[in-house]
Amino acid sequence: MASLRPVKVAGAVVLALLAAALAPGAAAAAFPGTDLQRLSDLPSRNPAISQDKRFGRLAAFEADSGGTTNVYVVRRAEPIADNGTTWHAGGTVLASRGLGGRPADGPSTQPSLDGTSRAAPHCVAFVSAASNLVRGDTNGKPDAFLYDLRTGSLRRVSLTGRGRQSSGTVSEVVVNGLCTRVAFVSDAADLALRRTKNRSWKTAVTRVNPAGRRQVYIRALGGTNGLDRALKGLTFLASATDTGRPGDGDSHSIAFTNNSDTRAITFASEARNLSARDGNGVTDVYQRVMTRRYGRRIKGRRVQLLRMDTSLVSAGPDGSAGSAASHSPASNVDGSIVAFVTTAAELVGRPTGGVAQIVSAKADGSASPPLRLASRTLAGGPGNGASAAPSLTAGGSWVAFDSEATDIGVTTARGPDLNGVRDAMLATDPSNDHWLLGEVGARVPTTNPMSSPHGNYIVFERGGFAQLLYVGEK
Repeated sequence: MASLRPVKVAGAVVLALLAAALAPGAAAAAFPGTDLQRLSDLPSRNPAISQDKRFGRLAAFEADSGGTTNVYVVRRAEPIADNGTTWHAGGTVLASRGLGGRPADGPSTQPSLDGTSRAAPHCVAFVSAASNLVRGDTNGKPDAFLYDLRTGSLRRVSLTGRGRQSSGTVSEVVVNGLCTRVAFVSDAADLALRRTKNRSWKTAVTRVNPAGRRQVYIRALGGTNGLDRALKGLTFLASATDTGRPGDGDSHSIAFTNNSDTRAITFASEARNLSARDGNGVTDVYQRVMTRRYGRRIKGRRVQLLRMDTSLVSAGPDGSAGSAASHSPASNVDGSIVAFVTTAAELVGRPTGGVAQIVSAKADGSASPPLRLASRTLAGGPGNGASAAPSLTAGGSWVAFDSEATDIGVTTARGPDLNGVRDAMLATDPSNDHWLLGEVGARVPTTNPMSSPHGNYIVFERGGFAQLLYVGEK
């Protein structure tokens, strides 16, 4: 395996490889003195890392095995210090296992891990088209599943409030930090909560969603606090107006908060009715905030309710939606900061020429200026190549993303970044340093990065494999 060292050049920090590439067939376990490692020898994608402070106890990925695609979880080997020390891989667990230990009969993809600054991770959510992961899966559609590493249990979570399977296709799923709620995207017409006698659920009632339109749903799995107990078993449509009307366009690209109260779900939508300020007719980024409030007293007890507020995040200085599409949001730990992809000049601060950029914003629009350009050059302008796949650290000041740009603060001893492939970057505010993640002059793309909460570890795809980079103590 190659080793990495930080090199400061022309105001930018570059992670320079001391060797040209990873040794062929590198093992999943970390080797002493190395900083970059494959999480698996199998062709693998969509890596994720748990959001448990500086520990990073779990990493997950999807990999080709057994004639299909499966989801695996790698446990970090003990001992684990609390200051973000070198990461070493321990055992690997197959999460997408069939009943009776049989192989899954369909592909499983897009793992999402739990974990918070106070809670160790133990759950992985994923999408699967397999029909033999749980009993009674007869809808013939991809569903959302949750595997608990503590108990070894696997259950389907894309269910109605009555616990029934849906008739639609699930295309995404994420789990919150405490493994008490999941959010997923489905085009089903039978998941929205239409009516209820449960007083705690009244504010989650919406109108029915037309079949075939993708919407964001949240399912409450239960927990230890009062609200989680009150909401257990609830499935409701989250990509809705404040008056309970479903979004009138597809909603997707979900990002959940990972703090203890899971107050916000962020998503992209083509809907035009989620905000009065959205008149651009293209995709925008929204956030639906769920807060606890209390109803009137009944038999001496006040009923706990959810308050739902939907807001437009991809808005310019005047509060209106940008004139071009915004999508692919990422959220920091509490949802107060959102990063997303956009080509809108009003959001970037200058013309983009149609080149996708990464911006971050205060979700409530309280910052001045309201947006920051992450994919910026040293001069402060937009990068000259398309950027995508943002990921935020817990505080929201560091943004990881991938980009085709050659001028966004990254230079090397051999000149600008002109390798001609997409590279993963880490932009740090307010210093405007940009880290190039992976090999300087790499001949294969480095894409789809995801950062741990404090930036100690970053997972990404490179050369057809899911990999983990140790950035350093912090």
